[in-house]
Amino acid sequence: MSEIPEMPEMTDRQNVQPLALPPAIEAAALAALLAAPRAGLITDIDGTVSPFAATPAAAEVHPDARAALTRLHSRLALVAGLTGRRAADGARMLGVPGMTVVGNHGMETLSGDVVTPDPATLPFVLPVHDLIERLRVAPLPPGTILEDKGPTASVHYRLAPDWVAARHDLLAVMIPLATAAGLLLTEGRAIIEVRPPVAINKGYGLRQLVAAHRLDAVVMLGDDLTDVDAFAALRALREDGNVQGMSVGVTAADGTLPPAVVATADVHVAGVAGVA
Repeated sequence: MSEIPEMPEMTDRQNVQPLALPPAIEAAALAALLAAPRAGLITDIDGTVSPFAATPAAAEVHPDARAALTRLHSRLALVAGLTGRRAADGARMLGVPGMTVVGNHGMETLSGDVVTPDPATLPFVLPVHDLIERLRVAPLPPGTILEDKGPTASVHYRLAPDWVAARHDLLAVMIPLATAAGLLLTEGRAIIEVRPPVAINKGYGLRQLVAAHRLDAVVMLGDDLTDVDAFAALRALREDGNVQGMSVGVTAADGTLPPAVVATADVHVAGVAGVA
């Protein structure tokens, strides 16, 4: 069996030492970006416009965030969700009619009532499903939650009493299964993701949205490791002179951000209420 990798970003934020955060967002700078002719606001959902909940099903979007997204949807060239959830599930959670949602970390897009999967992911739906079914009969840590999301799957251990031990035990089971199936494992806050071996992530999703909607300014909001890909993509687009842009890191309830988010976010806001 492959060795359990060391945790580069502790999933238990209680064990993350406080870091110097990026500067706080300034309303004037945000307003200037959103005043561009074709401005877009792209947001993660969980931990960004929805507080971290005991289970994925229990999470709810902050009502003030939903109201703000609804207002901006009628004013900007694009308001979109960019989430690890399925696109349709993210849209139902956001509750903003007509809002574009890119789900499964960039692997599918809901526009109107139509969900379009990226063709590169289709051959991996069955292997992902088979891996999750094998996990259902495996001895997993107490409190493990399994989500089969089509081209990806999520294994949550946020209910485990010891996150570090739960992560270790889950990876001991999941690494051999993923390796045998040719699938990838990635991590976030108390979560292990099963993904197909394709070059699609939230950075890819952001780039697709910028191109499809011909954006000249972008604000991207996120709180966790999967959002780093989007932050990095926005920085690259900005440095190439393609767009103006601002990446906004959203702190957890304890005021922390994962180190990779600190390193890639331009500014920060204090929690979901700060986003709203």
